[in-house]
Amino acid sequence: MLAIVLVCSLAAVNAANPPPDIRKYMDVSFATYDHSPLDGLVEENEWDATISREDLDHDTCVTLKEYLVVHTCPKAADLFRHYDHNNDSCLKVADMSEEFHLIDHSGDNVVSLQEWEQYFFQLTNKLFAHLFQGPGVGR
Repeated sequence: MLAIVLVCSLAAVNAANPPPDIRKYMDVSFATYDHSPLDGLVEENEWDATISREDLDHDTCVTLKEYLVVHTCPKAADLFRHYDHNNDSCLKVADMSEEFHLIDHSGDNVVSLQEWEQYFFQLTNKLFAHLFQGPGVGR
């Protein structure tokens, strides 16, 4: 999931000095979900398909172990816990669906690129705020 790469990349960057091509990374990440149909919007079924791609043993549950095989970012376990809304140590379609509706700020059942970008800045801040709290940051 390129979303993980993006979040991990942002974690290494001071929020006050983002790289100039960060939107390019977000666009690429967004495009991995916008595939059927390719229309500039991510529908819930496109988002939920993440589970079937990452469920290595095809039991409808992505465990932390499976997740870490697919995602090698040092903060991948934190991201897994973020997505595991019911804290059952198993990512299911219901978890991804809940996350989708958090991203869909307009409530129109599709995620636009603008909503996607807003989501990733918020997610990065939530998961990695401690990295952005250095001397002089936010003061």
